[in-house]
Amino acid sequence: MTVTAARDPVAPTERASARWRTARVLRQRYLSTERLLTLTTVAALLSAWVLLSQFHLVNPLFLPAPSAVWDAFVTTAVSGYQGSRLDQRRVWSVSSPAGCSLASSVSRSVS
Repeated sequence: MTVTAARDPVAPTERASARWRTARVLRQRYLSTERLLTLTTVAALLSAWVLLSQFHLVNPLFLPAPSAVWDAFVTTAVSGYQGSRLDQRRVWSVSSPAGCSLASSVSRSVS
């Protein structure tokens, strides 16, 4: 038994438990602060987008209104884009990089 353990009436497991509780409280505060900061940032960006498009401070060609973006998304999702539906294009978007990486790995192993 060491001198510090003899003088300290709190058992080592209780000290470790207290450290874990303190760490958990700090982690929860950090996460809540991080979430608040994230939500504030998203709200500020959306507000800036709405205000810039509403007051026509930026050309709608470069920054369309949120309602215009939503309408275009719904139209594309329902009726498709350039002859194919949105879900078909998503499959092509996912499979194209996968095919390229597969072809690249095969060509590396062959050469």
